[in-house]
Amino acid sequence: MTNFKDKYGHYALVVGASAGIGEAIAKEIASRGVNLVLVARRGDRLEALARDVMQNFNVQVRCVALDLLQDDAIDRLDEAVADLDIGLLVINAATVLAGSFLKNGYEQETNLIKLNVQMPAQIVHRIGSRLKQQRRGGILLVSSLAGNAPTPYQASYAASKAYLSSFGQALAYELSSQGVDVLVVAPGATDTEGMRATANIDYTKMKGVSLMKPEAVAKEAIEGLGKQTFSIPGAKNRIGASCLACCRERPLCEQLVK
Repeated sequence: MTNFKDKYGHYALVVGASAGIGEAIAKEIASRGVNLVLVARRGDRLEALARDVMQNFNVQVRCVALDLLQDDAIDRLDEAVADLDIGLLVINAATVLAGSFLKNGYEQETNLIKLNVQMPAQIVHRIGSRLKQQRRGGILLVSSLAGNAPTPYQASYAASKAYLSSFGQALAYELSSQGVDVLVVAPGATDTEGMRATANIDYTKMKGVSLMKPEAVAKEAIEGLGKQTFSIPGAKNRIGASCLACCRERPLCEQLVK
């Protein structure tokens, strides 16, 4: 039976790796002996994570500090990994925007669509072509439970995650005969600094809702790669997914908007 490193080595490219689920996924991959390329805007956070990973897991790490909203970001990323044998692509980078769509800034909404929709499609096209040619590897796309139903007051965010979920599951079918595994993981509420820092949302109002740890999400995601095409981490989240369509009359986000 092919082990993880044989299937997805020698390097995993983790986009959006500086904190939260991306950081946890990077560590989970490194624990399996696969080298890393860490990509995020905050170079200092990447360097700190790289030192931690190299010390604890004895793997090689390359850091690429990059603002994915820049016009040449995809070309620069492609150049930064051109010399490496990438066997696994993880896309976790995304932004969250809450509030009424027409009250939010035009530039904010546009940047969300660019980062959450356009950027993943472009990176997958570049790196996925290499994986297809190699006839081995994997792609892991971090979506969200919010993408399972229209979500008022997070209209663009939920729509962007619905795109990613549909996109990834379609790719899983297209690439299944090419030796490339594709998994979409759709976490529910997760205890990350990004979630707690979301503008216009007061998550302290979420009474009785337990947050998953990023490490638990990462473990389920990596263990599901090659076995599933769509995964909702956490038993409570899987149950809750079936209830999303029932919450539109008074959506949770309306109750949380500041």
